Amino acid sequence: MHSPLTPYRTALLLHWELDELATYFIELQNRMRQTVEDYRSYRQRVLVVDANTLLHCQRLDKIPWSRVCGKGPATLVIPHVVVEEIDTKSYSEGSEKVRKRARGVYELLGDVLKGLSTDGRFELHDGTEVQVLRDELGHRRLPNNDDEAVARAAHLQQAIAPRQITVITRDNGMRGKAMTWCLPWDFPPDKYLVPEDGFGAKHREANLASISVDVPEDGDDT
Repeated sequence: MHSPLTPYRTALLLHWELDELATYFIELQNRMRQTVEDYRSYRQRVLVVDANTLLHCQRLDKIPWSRVCGKGPATLVIPHVVVEEIDTKSYSEGSEKVRKRARGVYELLGDVLKGLSTDGRFELHDGTEVQVLRDELGHRRLPNNDDEAVARAAHLQQAIAPRQITVITRDNGMRGKAMTWCLPWDFPPDKYLVPEDGFGAKHREANLASISVDVPEDGDDT
């Protein structure tokens, strides 16, 4: 036998569930609006840089990105994981030369973050805007930094489509991952590289020469 209070309890439970659903959809709507607002400022050309680029090129604030890797206004995007990777390299990885360079890069990134927190934007001398692609609350990173950086670039590509992003890197692993995700990639001209790091055209030619072999003529392959 049902209690006379049963209909009221059922109505109360339904009311609670509807309230929870309403709250959920309101929060979802607010997050969507915030996402649209976060990506509204991205310009036509978006360049996503990795730690390799920041460490082996000149200071990011000295490179005229509006004329590099394409022409026109650009937004330079640094994934959150790249900021932390530079921090780690500044004290725990590689040679003292790499650690010293990483500390310098991290100082520059500190200026970028400071500008973003106070003014909401950070602009370079040629008008290029710099953005840090922050992790959303609750975001779970991939174990490998390169995987994470490329995955965040792909996320950004989906968010701002049909505008196109380009991954800027000279790291073979990053380039391979970008190609796997069908993301365009490029790297700055040699004149913006740190010369002694061995990434320029002459070093690429030397690498190719090291694997050159004499190819036998037809019929002479025994």
